[in-house]
Amino acid sequence: MIDIALKHNIYICLDCVYSDIIPFSSYKHFSILSLPGAMDCCIEMYSFSKSFNLPGIRLGYAIGNRKLIENLKSIKTVVDVSAFKPIQYLGKEILEKDIRGELEHFYSRNNSVYAQRINKFRELFRLHNIEFYNNIATYYVWFNTKRISDGGNFGEQLFDDEGILIVPGCEFNSCDEGWWRISISRSDDIIDESIDKLIRFLAKLR
Repeated sequence: MIDIALKHNIYICLDCVYSDIIPFSSYKHFSILSLPGAMDCCIEMYSFSKSFNLPGIRLGYAIGNRKLIENLKSIKTVVDVSAFKPIQYLGKEILEKDIRGELEHFYSRNNSVYAQRINKFRELFRLHNIEFYNNIATYYVWFNTKRISDGGNFGEQLFDDEGILIVPGCEFNSCDEGWWRISISRSDDIIDESIDKLIRFLAKLR
């Protein structure tokens, strides 16, 4: 990728916001910037809402090629409103802790929590013979309702009956495949309550 970018005078912008969410793997994020030539054509972009459990604050950072960072800064200055200053100071403190290696226990615990939650849904899907995507990263659970429900109104029914909101796969791809996405970023008690409601809903479909 780097060779192609340098040869054709193009840039590489990597979306790395989920790079620290790895519940089922010993994989550690590998930065393209560690490779020769990368600093001449690459930037990586990160989000505090994903890596550090701070959704909604709209704070992130980019690292890499200086020219790209300056161009990004010029654009963001025009199109964005700056985040609340204390939040920016919080982000600075978090990054400094990360640089000093003080957050390894946080990442480990975070991924352990996500793994436990994902496993709860996996057990439910296996019990009801529901196909699911066996992902090893991110905090989403993907499952397919073709075996248990006709049409694309599964999510609408689930929301009307149980108040659970899931995202249809057609938001990301084709609508006729029966895939749905659940986020597991809520607290454990809400996750457990949602699973109980989902079990009740699936029983009614049977």
